[in-house]
Amino acid sequence: LQAQINPHFLFNTINTIAMLIRTDPTTARELLREFAAFYRRMLEDNEGLVPLGQEVEYALTYLRFEQARFGDRLRVVDELDPDVLDAQVPAFILQPIVENCVQHGIPPEGTLTITLAGRREGDAIRVKVTDDGVGISKEELPRVLEAGFGTGLGIALGNVDDRLRGFFGPGSGLSVESKQGAGTTVTVTITGPIAIGVGG
Repeated sequence: LQAQINPHFLFNTINTIAMLIRTDPTTARELLREFAAFYRRMLEDNEGLVPLGQEVEYALTYLRFEQARFGDRLRVVDELDPDVLDAQVPAFILQPIVENCVQHGIPPEGTLTITLAGRREGDAIRVKVTDDGVGISKEELPRVLEAGFGTGLGIALGNVDDRLRGFFGPGSGLSVESKQGAGTTVTVTITGPIAIGVGG
């Protein structure tokens, strides 16, 4: 998954930075530095576990690029409890989810709000990525974790779900709720001693 950078995102980000060079060179320089660091991490070998806080920062960096492109049409809300950020998770589990929010959730007109919320619940950590975008139809919703469903959607979300289950067992993984015209929530569930910071 980490080797698959979305070419549309790549071209859109480069074009956004190119436009900002003329209108706001200071912001363009900052975005270019961030994009270099973002892309470098995309190419690194991250097969083990990383802190959830690192995954959150990576996802927020991606969203900063998209905010540079969409401006006020894209809002991001961070409601993650600080005590979940040390949890160890597989690399690249949040960025594909927030990318999906932007790609498939943003309406033709108006704004999109993406909210990241997370907390401990007993022996589990749950992170919810919610958007108030166009949503998914009842017919398509049961298939969104299938490999090959949609345009990149099933590959990315199915990959994240498989890796979470592989690391933490069948109690972990993704669940998706959505209502067409009202938005989508993807819940990341992580269970076990590593998730709650014991023995790992």
